[in-house]
This record gives sequence, structure tokens and C-alpha cells, in this order.
Amino acid sequence: MSSSFEEGAIDINFESLFKIINRVLRANLSHPKTVRDFQWLCKFCIMYGIFFSTFILLVYSIIFKDLKNDDSTQACANGILCVIYFVITFNYGILFSYRKILKELIETMDSDFGLAKKFPKKEQEIILKYVKKGQGIAKIWLIVGVCGCSLFIVKSIVLTIYYTVTSEFTLVHLYELTYPDAVEKVKNTNLLVYCSLYLYFLFYDIFATLMLIGFSPMGSIFMLHACGQLEVAKNRILEIYSGNNSSDEINRKLKDVARFINTTYRFVDKLQMSFKVLYELTLKSTTIVVPVTLYQVLESFKKGEFRFEFLTIIFGGVTLSSIPCYYSDVLMESGENLRMAVYSCGWEAHWERKSRTMILMLLVRTSRHVAIRTMFKDVCLFALTEIYHQAYAIFNVLNATWN
Repeated sequence: MSSSFEEGAIDINFESLFKIINRVLRANLSHPKTVRDFQWLCKFCIMYGIFFSTFILLVYSIIFKDLKNDDSTQACANGILCVIYFVITFNYGILFSYRKILKELIETMDSDFGLAKKFPKKEQEIILKYVKKGQGIAKIWLIVGVCGCSLFIVKSIVLTIYYTVTSEFTLVHLYELTYPDAVEKVKNTNLLVYCSLYLYFLFYDIFATLMLIGFSPMGSIFMLHACGQLEVAKNRILEIYSGNNSSDEINRKLKDVARFINTTYRFVDKLQMSFKVLYELTLKSTTIVVPVTLYQVLESFKKGEFRFEFLTIIFGGVTLSSIPCYYSDVLMESGENLRMAVYSCGWEAHWERKSRTMILMLLVRTSRHVAIRTMFKDVCLFALTEIYHQAYAIFNVLNATWN
């Protein structure tokens, strides 16, 4: 990436900066700019139909096999995949319900990047700093998603080779599940059935991974963009009274900053509207998924099985809640820094009434709490701490109940 927004040097926009996110969202038919027509509907019904039918098989195994056989370990494993189904489905719901707003957020970012080409180099560097952080988040989710998806595949291949070398050739499924009796009898002997079940769960694995890679980083990327805009506004405020500006120049610059801040706050409001319910579900699902998965891994280890592929689900659950909480906390700090910059910019040394009135209006405007909220709380590090406390309590309850 270019170190500045030199005119014509490089096309800086959401599409070019976050190529992986855009390609993945288009692959699973959920990109905000994807045309929704009959062809799209047919493709989506087929893809989601397979995804949903796999979820039905998981529920069947939990209710009619695992719980009846008092197999808590397998019930937890299947339950984890069911929770993932609900999370992915809810993500689709957010992308469809707030499609227009998400599209506007992306267009606002593109517009801001276009305006940034005319910014001073110092301000361009601020924008680029937060862009690179956003790209880092996208890379983190790519790594988490690929590792989580590939470990299931690697484990099945390695175990198949191991059994072939040590004893006799054995087909190891991508994910072990108890099926209805007609399928259960032939799943290990009929090659066609084995391949069908393997591909079935492979699709479930890839389908969920694509959504996590594509949609999970978007909220944090939008937050970082807002942080960059607020930092630019903060620096502009601090520079207004530092030079030998006339009263007219001070008033003009204050008006420009006020408009800039209002645009950023509207961006944050749209972000809040789109992700409020999603982050509520994310935090709640982390409270359940992390302790249940950890319990399942430990119990399987006691039985001589080390299901290391589920460790990526634990890491993914922690990442899913930690990154938004951290960057929402950074957004809160950026809003507070802006408010302090307005208060300490040096206005007290100038007695011009109009500029003081504008400073007062800016103080009132920036006194608003800039943060992403769920239904009941701010998304921040304090909320994340509460989630971990609840997850630990659930893990202790599971451990005490089943053991």
C-alpha cells in the first residue's frame, strides 16, 4: 500500500483494501452489493438447504442418540456445532436485514478515502494507520477460519493413514456423528455413503467458515475507520488556536470540524444500528460455546481421545468477542480524546463570542458517549470481563454436574 493518498497513485477503497472479505461475502451470496434476483434465490436456497439439513442431523443425534446413551461428550460436541449454525444464520439475517445500511457504511468509507486524498500528509498517515489495523483484523480472521476448517480435514486424513499403517484400512469421517439406523449401518462400509457424508459435513464446515471470515471483521473495521476520523478531528481542533488565525478563519475552521464530527457520529450511529443485536448474540454465544467446548475437549481427553480440532473453536469464540470489545473500547477512548481536545484547544485565550459559542456547541456534541452498545450494555473490555466470568461459572457447573 502507498504510504500516502497521492492523487491517482492508488485507488483506495473498501473493495481494494479488503479483497478477501469482499470475495468471501460474494462467494456465500451475502455481500451488501450483491443483486438479489431469482437466480440468487435459487443458489441461496440450495446452499442454505444443505446447511440446514446438516443442522437437523446434529439435533437428531443429540436428542435420539447422545442423551439416551448418556454420552455427554458427544452431546456437547454436537451442541457446539448447533450453536455455530445459529450464529451463522443470525449473521445472514443481519446482512439481509441491514443490507442498505451496511452498503451505506461501505460507501461512506469510500467517500472518506476519496476526501483523504486532499488531506495533509499527517492526516493521511492517521487514516492509513487505522486502515492497516483493519487489514490486520481481516488477516486474523482468515487465519482462524482456515485453521478451524482445515483441522477437521487434516485429522480425518491423518487418522485414516494411521489406521491403515498400524492395523487395517479404516474410513474416518470428517465428523463422527450417529445417523438414523438406515445410514448408520452402511456409513463405514459403503464408499458412496461415506463420500456423501464427508462432502456433506465439509460443506457445513466451509459454509460456516466463509461467513466468519467475511462478516466477523466488518464491525471492527468500521470502528477503526471511525477512530481514524475522530483522531483527525482531534488534531484539527488542537491546531485551530495554535496559529495566528484571524477570527473569521477560526470560525470557518470550527464549522468545518463540526461538520466533520457530525458526519463521523452519523457513521457511528449507523454502525450501532447494524451491529447492536449481533454483538449481543456474539457475547451470549461466547458465554456458552467457550466453556462447553473446553469441557468437551477435556472429557474426550480423559477417554483417550484428543479432539484438538475443537481448540480452534475455543480460539474462534474468544476472538469473536474479544476483537469487537477491544476496538469498541478504542472507539470510546477516541471519543473521549476528542472531547478533551475541544476543551483544551486554547479557546479561553480568545474572547470572540461566536467562536466561544461554537466551542460550547462542540463540547455538548462531543459529551455524548461514543460507543457500540448491545441491547443491555456497552461493547467494551469491561463487558468482555463479565463474559469470561460467566463462561468460567458455566464451565464449573458442567464439570460438577457431569462428574
